[in-house]
Amino acid sequence: MRHDDLIASVNQFLTAPPYEACLLLVHPHPVDLHDAMLRLEAAFHWPGWPAGQELAAVLLDVAPQLRPSVAAGWFREACAARRPGPVLVSDIALLFERALSLDPLRLLRDASRQTQLIVAWPGTVDDNRLAYAVPEHAHCRYWPTADLCPGCIITL
Repeated sequence: MRHDDLIASVNQFLTAPPYEACLLLVHPHPVDLHDAMLRLEAAFHWPGWPAGQELAAVLLDVAPQLRPSVAAGWFREACAARRPGPVLVSDIALLFERALSLDPLRLLRDASRQTQLIVAWPGTVDDNRLAYAVPEHAHCRYWPTADLCPGCIITL
């Protein structure tokens, strides 16, 4: 997606954000997502947040059986501390770790009720479903796009 188109699409979303102000920038290649996030950071001067890196540090000393609840609670608190946003959220792979038993999309949408989130989502959108990762990836998951507001997904 061209730079001007990306900026215009993000501006359009933020002009009248939905109740769950979570905008997903979707592309199967993490390098392209990273580039888009850098462009948004430069254009708007919004803070970038590598959520997975911070979460990994938090979970290091937590017993495995407590990690799911600690991860969910920490994520909600970390997002609330960044309100009102927008915040450019990247490095979300750890949220998809099956051992954490999280629903990453629900977690992001819930947190976005208080803090506007623009999320680098490595995956695809097709056949009326949002995919995280590619089908061959161990953490590949799907959600129906009908659960998302129109305009909440920008395919790069």
